[in-house]
Amino acid sequence: MSLERVEQTVKDLKDKLIEHEGKIEKAEDRISMVEDTTVRHQRALRYLLHRKMSLAAKNGHYDRKGTAFTNVKAVRLNSPPRSIIVRFLDAGVKDAIIRQAWSQGQIHFQER
Repeated sequence: MSLERVEQTVKDLKDKLIEHEGKIEKAEDRISMVEDTTVRHQRALRYLLHRKMSLAAKNGHYDRKGTAFTNVKAVRLNSPPRSIIVRFLDAGVKDAIIRQAWSQGQIHFQER
């Protein structure tokens, strides 16, 4: 009787293992699909940004460094800094942008 019980337990464990392996495989497929979609979105974004910059250059919109831009007005060097409000959806992106702005000295907070 004890041997039958052990065999049944082993069978149940094998069934659960197969079930979990199936779930893992489905999850890996979903992750792969999301990664593929992300890569496609990044390519599309790169293309659109390149196209926008090309159109801006074609229309003669340049900044002082000769880089094309659109919908951006030049700011006088002696003018006070502008305030902007930005909403970030990803904390990692926010931290990276703030670090970069602090390192370039382009961000001021409470007169610092």
